[in-house]
Amino acid sequence: MDVDSLLKGQDYNELKESIVIFLCRFDPFKKGIPCYTVRRTCKEDSSVFVDDAATVHIFNCTAFDKIENKSLRAFIKFVQTNTAESDFTRRLDDMVETQKKVEELKKVYLSWSLHDSDVRREGRKEGIQENKLENARNLLAMNVLSYEQIAQAVGLPLETVQKLANELQAKA
Repeated sequence: MDVDSLLKGQDYNELKESIVIFLCRFDPFKKGIPCYTVRRTCKEDSSVFVDDAATVHIFNCTAFDKIENKSLRAFIKFVQTNTAESDFTRRLDDMVETQKKVEELKKVYLSWSLHDSDVRREGRKEGIQENKLENARNLLAMNVLSYEQIAQAVGLPLETVQKLANELQAKA
């Protein structure tokens, strides 16, 4: 019984019918029955039926060929074999394939997004490094600070500042 469907003070007879469907790609009870319909009965006396408006249908998809209803048989066969033989199962197959493509596109998009993020991060690092080198060149051209002071001011190793100084002197 679905207690949530009854409001406080509501009569038990007002309980709405509930149907639960399980699609099993194996025979859960090994009886070869295509659909097991389960309703509640009393454990001590199976003639006592509990009418709680709940029904469970357990489909044994391996027995699809025993289902009389053509549309239902086509659907259950599709679940078991992935073979679409009716308009409905072909539409369903198309929807499944579309969803697979959407999921694949999501993966590709995420991959691109991560790649773009990596490229931006690397670009920022390069830009920061270029800025440090440019600032060091400008300070060297001003000729007011020592190499050590320039290295400390711009955040470059002393060897890099010395190399830049040599390059500037070679150009002059």
